[in-house]
Amino acid sequence: MSNPDESGTAFPETRPGGYGTTAGLSKREYFAIRFAAAIVAHPGAHPDDNCKDGVADLACDYAGALLKRLDGEA
Repeated sequence: MSNPDESGTAFPETRPGGYGTTAGLSKREYFAIRFAAAIVAHPGAHPDDNCKDGVADLACDYAGALLKRLDGEA
């Protein structure tokens, strides 16, 4: 995957009348939200999870890694 922000949308919706779709969250954003929730729910599992920036960085790192794996990259 060349650009992790081009991972597609997590919840695309067809507009009324069937014309196009709304973007919603990207898969990267959705995964990062879920990882952030897990990190906050289990504090102390990682040295950087005790501050907001640390949680955000970890969540985005995990989301990026998951997208790479799903895209078949090692």
